[in-house]
Amino acid sequence: MSYGYHRRFLHIDLTTGGIDTFVPGEELIEKFIGGRGFAAKLMWDLAQPRVDALDPGNIIMFLPGPLTGTVAPCMRSLIVFKSPLTGTYCDSFHGGFLGPEIKYAGYDGIIITGRASSPAYLYIEDDTVEIREASHLWGLNTREVYSALHEELSDRRFELACIGPAGEKLVRFALIDCSHHRQAGRGGGGAVLGSKNLKAVVVRGSHKLSVKHPERFMAAVRRAYKILASDPATAEYNKYGSVGGVVDDSEKGALPTYNFQQASFLGAENIAGPAHEKRLWVRNIACMGCPIACSKMGIIRRGKHRGIIADSVEYESTALLGSNLGISKVEDLQYANYLCDLYGLDTMSTGGVVGFAIEAFHRGLISREDLGGLKLDFGAGDSIHQLIRKIALREDIGDLLAEGVKRASEQLGGDAPRFAMHTKGLETPGYEPRGLPGHALGYAVADRGGDHERGYMVHYEMRGALWKGQPVDRFSRKGKAEILIDFQNRTSGTDTLIACHYALAVPLEVYAELLNAATDFDIDEDYFVLVGERIWNMTRLFNLREGFTRADDDLPIRVKEEGLPDPPVRGQRITQEDLDYMLDDYYRLRGWDENGVPTEAKLASLGLDARLQ
Repeated sequence: MSYGYHRRFLHIDLTTGGIDTFVPGEELIEKFIGGRGFAAKLMWDLAQPRVDALDPGNIIMFLPGPLTGTVAPCMRSLIVFKSPLTGTYCDSFHGGFLGPEIKYAGYDGIIITGRASSPAYLYIEDDTVEIREASHLWGLNTREVYSALHEELSDRRFELACIGPAGEKLVRFALIDCSHHRQAGRGGGGAVLGSKNLKAVVVRGSHKLSVKHPERFMAAVRRAYKILASDPATAEYNKYGSVGGVVDDSEKGALPTYNFQQASFLGAENIAGPAHEKRLWVRNIACMGCPIACSKMGIIRRGKHRGIIADSVEYESTALLGSNLGISKVEDLQYANYLCDLYGLDTMSTGGVVGFAIEAFHRGLISREDLGGLKLDFGAGDSIHQLIRKIALREDIGDLLAEGVKRASEQLGGDAPRFAMHTKGLETPGYEPRGLPGHALGYAVADRGGDHERGYMVHYEMRGALWKGQPVDRFSRKGKAEILIDFQNRTSGTDTLIACHYALAVPLEVYAELLNAATDFDIDEDYFVLVGERIWNMTRLFNLREGFTRADDDLPIRVKEEGLPDPPVRGQRITQEDLDYMLDDYYRLRGWDENGVPTEAKLASLGLDARLQ
């Protein structure tokens, strides 16, 4: 196979300064296609078992997909590593133009190992690869890094990824900023780069990409665009981004509020799409090849932060930094999101950590002295903004909170673990799980910790999507594992292309035609499902090898023991009995044993030779 692939990865060892290329075998491409498939298999093959995530031995890879950089719509990129927040396998997706530039530079991915002896950045221009000194960049926020490198290189025709001060300080949920605020947010990739003394990666390429059957490929591209143009979700995302459903989610009892103590928020209208549109947004922004253009550029026009130009706030960020913190002023929400982008913090984890801190302060587990004099409260924008800075810089209590809610709650002790909202150490995202049992199961079994992208059952449990032609009982525990597995396998299949999840209206058969026309593949939609299942088994094996067990497929204590107070979901919780029932069903349908370990028969049926020792 040649089309769609350069058939080489760039490998940089920061410890030795060694630079070489890695040639993948045919089996990697044939069995895993690319993107998340490559990520799962290469992490199993190349990562050192049980290595500390902040050790030089941890590997981090930048991976575009086989169609990234072509005109195929909505193709993204990912960064994969062992997470310093959870200790699990972690891939973090991002849009923008960095992934295409990696392909234009002539690589199917960049593999980084080791640790530089002093601050450094990578400069990659086709076959010119240099490890450059970056002491002058250390301490700069993400925007300052872009400005400094544009000036230093006297050229804006490159793409880059960088970390902010949070990554330098090894905040365990620090992000990697790509293509100027298209973030790879979840899991702490920024801390991994910080541990390697790597401030930025600069990429520029001149290679042209070709497809095997141009006319077939363009016909498939036009078909995909036509489907997206007629999909109501495309119009909704184009108008309001992902924040159009905030009020509806609140009314249905699914919006995290006051550190997940409630599931509806009286101020929901003030942080929903129309409020953003009216008070902040100026224009739409699109990633490469995207007809949806869900992102927005806006300006804070009122209040003490007037004049700040900032990117739009996604739904998950709105839920965690907004309702979860009691913030009902869209300008305060926007500024909190802006600070996270500037310092390099995952907005979801930051919102979860700050919500935890506010409740801990209310319960007397954290004092004003611990906070450096701050008086924390839900809805108090100024003190929340100051705490975000403290977390990013590890000042005062921020040093503890920078470890994430799991570690912070364990160190605080008392009843703190009872209101620490996380699974496997990853802070719970923006859908309250107690009224969505299938979605809760997705959180529990997700390979990178509690994660909405690994099992978005909201479509079935709250949005009215049919399963096999029938409506789904929102509150039932029965049958949810089957639906979840189907969703996981299908989306993991398209994750091999790294197709945006906002483009789910495009059928698998169209994605198959895009891949077939562009490359030497000849597959149908069922092959994506098969590869998706391989991915789930590979990442499960990775986490088992790292020491995870069935006991880690868990939910927050609050979710299991406290019923919700909101009328639409009053009394709802996911008991341990409920969870065990769903886990047993899930493992059985996956072909795993009662402890969640893939059986030899299942691995053989998938053509996988990976084994636990």
